[in-house]
Amino acid sequence: MEVETGLFGRSGPEKPDHPGNQKEKASTSRKDIPKVLHDSSKDNVTVFVSNLSYTMADPEVKLKELFEGCGEVAEIRPVFSNKGTFRGYCYVEFKEEKSALQALGLDRKVVEGRPMFVSPCVDKNKNPDFKAREGKDTAFHDASCVAAPE
Repeated sequence: MEVETGLFGRSGPEKPDHPGNQKEKASTSRKDIPKVLHDSSKDNVTVFVSNLSYTMADPEVKLKELFEGCGEVAEIRPVFSNKGTFRGYCYVEFKEEKSALQALGLDRKVVEGRPMFVSPCVDKNKNPDFKAREGKDTAFHDASCVAAPE
């Protein structure tokens, strides 16, 4: 008698989780994770920080220490996956616009072995053509990149 083997040489079906249970588990975990809401009225005092290590322990504390040298930090909003793992990017909001502009100078600073990218916080709906990176070594930040308060 011949046995048909499936993908990777497995024979016969394995015990799969019921799809309903997986969805139920996922929806439960999503409720526990706070949403990071973007307030475009604060773009002039906020920077977008990316290319951070997914394994960074307590990103709020680590980044607050780093960015306090630029000025008083109002809030750090790290972004997490549905499973609760850090996604490697966040928003850093300052009390003053000049602090956010100064924070742009930390672009490419190495944090935990990776170059951190610091960009102006720009609402892509209002400015769809905005590109933070034009070239690998291009200096792209200046005061004109940050949206003026409305």
